[in-house]
Amino acid sequence: MKISTIRLLAGGFCALFVFAIGVIIGGKNAEKNSEKISEKISEKNLTEFEKKLIVAENRSVIDQTFIAKCYHTGTHGAKKSYEDAFIWYTKAAEKGYAEAQCGLGDCYNYGIGVAQSDEEATKWYTRAAEKDHIGAQFRLGHIHKVTQHYEEAAKWYTKAIETEIINDYLWSRGGPLDLDL
Repeated sequence: MKISTIRLLAGGFCALFVFAIGVIIGGKNAEKNSEKISEKISEKNLTEFEKKLIVAENRSVIDQTFIAKCYHTGTHGAKKSYEDAFIWYTKAAEKGYAEAQCGLGDCYNYGIGVAQSDEEATKWYTRAAEKDHIGAQFRLGHIHKVTQHYEEAAKWYTKAIETEIINDYLWSRGGPLDLDL
């Protein structure tokens, strides 16, 4: 099964989950909203990006991050837009999703869709790094090295190596569990 198929199925599951929560909380209005979502997703002429966008608008942090990456790179049918990438990274990052937090750190670090800010970049990288996001750990190490905070740089580079070793071990046993959902 292709990764894109798995993502699409996961996206559909997320929409179903959102519907179930909505029914519990919101009753009949949620049922109507879910029917609209299902109708939109089932349309055959939608790109993968458009299908993910429908699910992402309904609060899936994984799909929100996927949409952010599509806008960032201009892939999967999305028109390249750094401002939209920043908006979608922010939505998922504020909900605590480490991959999005690292992406948001990149936005601030490089001025992608937002004014460049070392302070904000460090804040978002730290949030992701504390959840064992290897990329964020490495980026923090680099930031601290450049600013000549060598002990802090060594701490984050070491943490990135330790996280990679643990992930390699877990993959050798069948794969790590993504508990950051």
